[in-house]
Amino acid sequence: MLRPSGLSRNPFVPVGGFEEPGSLGPYDVHVWCIPLDVGAAAVNRLARSLSIDERTRAQRFRAERDARRYIAAHGALRRLLARYMNEREDRIEFRYGASGKPAVECPVGATRIRFNMSHSGSIALIALCARAEIGIDVEQVRDISDAAGVVHSFFTPDEAQRWRALPASGRTQAFYDGWTRKEALVKAVGDGLSMALDSFEVPLNPGESGTITLPRQGALAWSILDVSPSPGYSAALAIPAELWNVHFRQASTSWPVS
Repeated sequence: MLRPSGLSRNPFVPVGGFEEPGSLGPYDVHVWCIPLDVGAAAVNRLARSLSIDERTRAQRFRAERDARRYIAAHGALRRLLARYMNEREDRIEFRYGASGKPAVECPVGATRIRFNMSHSGSIALIALCARAEIGIDVEQVRDISDAAGVVHSFFTPDEAQRWRALPASGRTQAFYDGWTRKEALVKAVGDGLSMALDSFEVPLNPGESGTITLPRQGALAWSILDVSPSPGYSAALAIPAELWNVHFRQASTSWPVS
């Protein structure tokens, strides 16, 4: 069931690897937290499963660490999708919507999966669901030089007022909590090119969840869930407001060899 507001952060349960990810029932959501700082041999192995386009993107990073983390994140996504769909990693193909949201091409006879991924710092979060659009976003919490300016430009006036009323010591976390919740919702809707972040409001308090109805979407409501995996990170999951069974799994650092 959706985790209610007020529980402690970091709901992820450690698991050994990807060997038995489990099946996705019609009301199941699986959220994986993946460590990205893996060994060079593992990165080379994972790179072989990527598409030519993905390998080209990895080569564009100036910092080797960023390239390796990109390869690890996209390799993990392919591995998870392959396990859930009973398919080979190198045969996973993606298509992209008008706003760039990826979806997996479903071979005949394979299990259809909706997914979304976000990575920041040394972790990736991957959310999977069988029948509903889903969005996830994670950000490493760091000081930013013009948080007030970003809040003024991308948050609603009421959100900005609530943010300014917080103690100075809590504003950085509240900024990232609000930002990831907005980004997760935009990614779930798949309308990133035209949906303004200041056209809807989200909770700003740590650990807080909420239900949001978006403009131009009638009665469709979305659930926003805080899924922050550890201190120093803020993360949110967005999914249509129904009764979901959400399972959280934290892969070990040895996951590439599983």
